[in-house]
Amino acid sequence: LEVPSDFQPYNGDGEVAEFMLMPMEEVLDSIRNDLAQWKPNSALTVVDFAVRHGYIGPDDDEYNEITHLLRAGVDVSWLTQMHHGTTCTL
Repeated sequence: LEVPSDFQPYNGDGEVAEFMLMPMEEVLDSIRNDLAQWKPNSALTVVDFAVRHGYIGPDDDEYNEITHLLRAGVDVSWLTQMHHGTTCTL
């Protein structure tokens, strides 16, 4: 979710440990190198946002594979495996 820098989110249901405002490049770096810190559905949402807003584009090595997997409705159980300690190439 793209928000203004002065936006203050509110945790109304207690399900969120914390909110962090991060530049998109830092977010993608975190997904690439520390995927275990992300819930799988959250990581997919961020990657989709990055593609739609041009942070990941046709010049990126994995662009075709990423966009195919995001749109094809294929099994993404590999993301759960990656969530548990391996790294991701974006």
